[in-house]
Amino acid sequence: MGDARAPIDVAVRLALMNRWGAVEGGSYMDMHVARGAGDPLFSVEGKVCLVTGASTGLGAGFAQHLLARGALVVNLSDTAPDWDPGELANRFADMRGDVRDDEDVRGAIGTATDAFGGFDVLVNNAAGFCVEKAARQDAGGFGALMDLNVTAVANLCRRAHEVMRGNGGGAIVNVTSILGRRPMRGLSAYATSKAALEQLTRALALEWAADGVRVLYGGSVKPSNAAEILHAAEVGGALVGGASLKAADFAGIITAAG
Repeated sequence: MGDARAPIDVAVRLALMNRWGAVEGGSYMDMHVARGAGDPLFSVEGKVCLVTGASTGLGAGFAQHLLARGALVVNLSDTAPDWDPGELANRFADMRGDVRDDEDVRGAIGTATDAFGGFDVLVNNAAGFCVEKAARQDAGGFGALMDLNVTAVANLCRRAHEVMRGNGGGAIVNVTSILGRRPMRGLSAYATSKAALEQLTRALALEWAADGVRVLYGGSVKPSNAAEILHAAEVGGALVGGASLKAADFAGIITAAG
């Protein structure tokens, strides 16, 4: 299926073939993505990454791992971080804002380009969660969750594409969930939003590949305790195209997209 030293090309071709997520663990994609940080082709050294919701939980884990691997990280969140970048603070910019607000989104991208001189990677991590049986789910609550988990992400992707296309390309990673494929009782709204996000990701990958903007998705293995798992890097996990990976490989997953 191609040169074993060309995982980026493989990722793009799989996206274009609309096969993301159909790849099971142990597959060709699993082998290449899992190589992660050990391969220079996956380096995020010097990459400027915008991570939404990086103040806590899953997003904080992503931001910390990217910083540890030499990336420059911008956090767009409505709360202050519950972690300290320490000696890496000169490579971290923190911005308060709402991912549903287009002005805040453009401001965060502007912060990335102004503070660090570029914009290479967008990680759409911020999302809402709703536990409610379908028969009791009102239209307002359902719509609010879709607005945050799908509509806001679509706008973030669009704004990122505007900049990345002009810069010669970039990578967008949308954080989904296994619940988008295997729903559970009481989580119909959340599962629907994540399923929609997977399909949005496939559509954007098709449309934007020619612009050099790679788009893919990944989601936590255990949504109920993903934040605690990712904060413990040694036992953390993520699900990408059906392949179970350690959190420490997420930086490699991002560059596999672009």
